[in-house]
Amino acid sequence: MSLIPNFFDKYERVARVYPALIVGSPALVAAALTMPTLPSQTITSNAVTVAVLLAVLYALTHLVRSAGRKVEKSLWASWGGPPSTRMMLWSDTMMTDQWKENAHAIVLTALAVTLHSKRKEPHNLDDAKKLIADAFAHVKTILDLEKPEGKHQVHNTEYGFARNLLGASSPIGVVISLIAAAWCGVFLFIETTWLPVVGIVACLILGVLFWLAKRFWLPHLVQISADRYAEKAWTIFIEIKGRAKVTEADKGSKEA
Repeated sequence: MSLIPNFFDKYERVARVYPALIVGSPALVAAALTMPTLPSQTITSNAVTVAVLLAVLYALTHLVRSAGRKVEKSLWASWGGPPSTRMMLWSDTMMTDQWKENAHAIVLTALAVTLHSKRKEPHNLDDAKKLIADAFAHVKTILDLEKPEGKHQVHNTEYGFARNLLGASSPIGVVISLIAAAWCGVFLFIETTWLPVVGIVACLILGVLFWLAKRFWLPHLVQISADRYAEKAWTIFIEIKGRAKVTEADKGSKEA
């Protein structure tokens, strides 16, 4: 992970910056509704405000990613492991046994890694998971080199966004909502305008939405995107190395 998000990189922008903007939206709402009540702003004060907002956004990008990584561990535990590992286990029903047999053969040929057989796996489950995880680490490297713009990257970006938003929605998003509502409340006592009231209601609604999303909506979205990424990454790898295997076989037969 880079220290400074690359706004021109799609993954960084979608997976880190967008969730940061979403969970930080109550602060933006509060600022937009209370700033008009302040005295006229100078160019210098406006520049300072922009600089502060950018600094907060920068900090939030790190917070949301850290929260996403933290929640990822508990999600994987509840799913029975990372989807990229789980779907390759013989006990999992996401992919057919025929697909797995082909995948095992490609992994052996391309990576020189022998994954556990259907008979051996139940007696060595932890070792089987470790072998699959190690193999997938190589798969990701190969895909980055040979298929950097593959469709698996779309699902990987979706997963990064959903995971980070799930981790940051609560408590980060909820806390920001409460602080923003309190900020608007201060202006309610200072000014007689109705804008702070709107700010309080809007921030509290956003806080409730963050809590509901964390509890009901986002976990399912994260699992769907994670499964799609794992399936597409393995499938593209198998297709790439399967074609290479056929090409080499044809070349050998012609030479013979």
